[in-house]
Amino acid sequence: MAKENKIFNFKRLFIALPVPCKCREHLYESIMPLGIKMQAEDSIIKIVPAENLHITLKFLGSINIEKIEKIKKAVSLTAGNSKKFYYTIGDYLEAFPSLKAAKVVFVPVVKGNACMEKLFSLLEDNLGKIKIRKEKRKFLGHITVARLKNMRDITERAAAVSTKYPEPLLCSHIALYESILKPSGAEYNIIEDFKLEK
Repeated sequence: MAKENKIFNFKRLFIALPVPCKCREHLYESIMPLGIKMQAEDSIIKIVPAENLHITLKFLGSINIEKIEKIKKAVSLTAGNSKKFYYTIGDYLEAFPSLKAAKVVFVPVVKGNACMEKLFSLLEDNLGKIKIRKEKRKFLGHITVARLKNMRDITERAAAVSTKYPEPLLCSHIALYESILKPSGAEYNIIEDFKLEK
């Protein structure tokens, strides 16, 4: 029973920039043909549902619920000292670690990265004050749209997909999300939303 109680004292959290609904639906529809074709080739690929698309700023992992209020304050402080800005997403796919050995497929942010990096840096500083470790790797704004079970060369398949979105997107909020792992896949719920005030 003690072990069970300990599990319920933690939540799996991350901080991200919500993507407008219209854009999420567009990306989902754009990537679906790739998923259908690769499934036909016996490749195990999971397309991210439209409602789960976002731009991750910081994955926090399993966090004790007693620390959540401190995290909220850090995110609120970041949002309160940040300006709203516009960003543009690419009309093509990229992948980690590469298209030739793809594991995570994403759409890059091509304009507005500097603003996102500034927001990320301020967030890191504020989270650092409550003893949350900073990232070692450089921030790269992107929207994950699919994941593969095994690495695969998707260069040709990716080239046939266009994710072109006709207009810049406004970044006006940061959100603290909870990720709930289920047999059907992860479910993301916004715990609290924070407006960029400047």
